[in-house]
Amino acid sequence: MDTLRTLSFEAPWRLWLLVGVALLVAATVVVARRRSQTASRFAESGMWAALAPDRPGWRRPLTRAGVLLALAVLVLAFAQPQVLASSARQRAIVIVGLDISASMQSGDVAPSRFAAAQTAAQAFVAELPKYVDVGLVTYYSKVTVAVPPTSDRAAVSASIDKLQANGGGTALGDAVITSLHAIPPKFLVPAPGKPAAASMVLLSDGGSTTGQPVTTAIAQAVAQQVPVSTIAFGTPGGTVVSNGRTFQVPVDATVLKQLADGTKGTAYQAADAAQLGQAYAAVASRITAETARHDLTAPLTGVGLVVLLAAAASAVVWFGAAP
Repeated sequence: MDTLRTLSFEAPWRLWLLVGVALLVAATVVVARRRSQTASRFAESGMWAALAPDRPGWRRPLTRAGVLLALAVLVLAFAQPQVLASSARQRAIVIVGLDISASMQSGDVAPSRFAAAQTAAQAFVAELPKYVDVGLVTYYSKVTVAVPPTSDRAAVSASIDKLQANGGGTALGDAVITSLHAIPPKFLVPAPGKPAAASMVLLSDGGSTTGQPVTTAIAQAVAQQVPVSTIAFGTPGGTVVSNGRTFQVPVDATVLKQLADGTKGTAYQAADAAQLGQAYAAVASRITAETARHDLTAPLTGVGLVVLLAAAASAVVWFGAAP
């Protein structure tokens, strides 16, 4: 009954066709009464038994009722009915954080730190289990949720392809905190007896020059039991050129390891980042209830056609013709 209360129609104006069905019902009743009156007159004269020794009785009304019922169901289907329904699904969330700060343009990792990070991110997203939804967060001094958690891997992949490294500063702590906020609460603790069905992967050359301290981000991730794994891109001798000047941008693997160790994640170097896909093959998941509108057009159409076929078949068997 609760499901029926949520019934709605995508094209409710099509329900006016039910008026036509109602008129057919009324016409059927009128015709049936006239036939009944005619039959009564013949019965009084004693001629009915001779004229119609094998009367159809209940079979003809049943056949017509089947046709009218089928028409009504098909009209309902034509109006595209929908109901709200809940379904249980095994889901998990992984947020991919990509550093787009200026230092990621360094070429000490071929062809550049950022290009290598893009490739690694694409490979990681492609290898995740199907039950894992992926979100994308980009950061330099500003943090952006580029793609909220979704099952649409193509959308995430396309967004990664469009990114460019050109920002100044690195808000590593803010990136973690923003990623936590992007995770739907139902995937986080508390959940009795179960860990959070969410985790993060940050691809960066390290460092945190602005925003919330990394220690604050670690504390918040620990409170939600969300592990943060990191992949460090770069070497101690990395450089970038800006306005004709060369700047030293050494990789800061220490802060990335601090973040990973503090949240029970794993710190990787770019060289062994391929192991990350294996580590997430068994990422924690949670059975969650999802409510969505379900279209009933196809099942109702099927019911209408079955009833119509049954009515037509009975007419052929009983009367030798369609009703």
